[in-house]
Amino acid sequence: MKTKIAALIATLGLSFSAHAGFMLEPYLGYETGKFEMIDTTPTTVNIDTTGTEVGLRVGYVNRFFVALDAQMTSGGKMKYTKPTGIADMDYSRTIMSIDFGYYFTSMFRGYLGYGASSSFTHKYPTADVKYKGTSAKVGLGYHLHKNVAFTFEYQMPSYKKYEVSGVEADISAAYPTFNNTNVMLIGFSFPFIW
Repeated sequence: MKTKIAALIATLGLSFSAHAGFMLEPYLGYETGKFEMIDTTPTTVNIDTTGTEVGLRVGYVNRFFVALDAQMTSGGKMKYTKPTGIADMDYSRTIMSIDFGYYFTSMFRGYLGYGASSSFTHKYPTADVKYKGTSAKVGLGYHLHKNVAFTFEYQMPSYKKYEVSGVEADISAAYPTFNNTNVMLIGFSFPFIW
């Protein structure tokens, strides 16, 4: 009976293979998010964002894992939903974080990340505005193959400063309400462990 249960568990992917070692994990995904900004007048601005994100994790895994994580979104599009009539604009995002995760099974893992350096560059026609702050995230991954995983991340950026033409200021001075919410990433990662 014990043999049958062990075989069933292994078949369902509920066992964890002993593959501890260094991890190199590039990934690619599709990002969506929203901005809500209320300035001092007060005018409300709502923006939807979409873009392609690439990243790389480098770390160590032994059921638990810890990794440095570099993410970049380039060529992202910003669509104003309020007020209407404003042309779409481009954006880029960069996050440098550290991730802590756990393999629940050989196929399924979860992780948390904290980005001490997070920036979002809003590319206006006349100048770029860079928002700076931190970011947190929670993610899930499911291995479709040893070196291919489907991933989902929910990111929670928090921007406190902005920079225009090299001059930095507090966001709250221009926008008492400034939220970047519902930032989600769906994609694939390619973990290699040796």
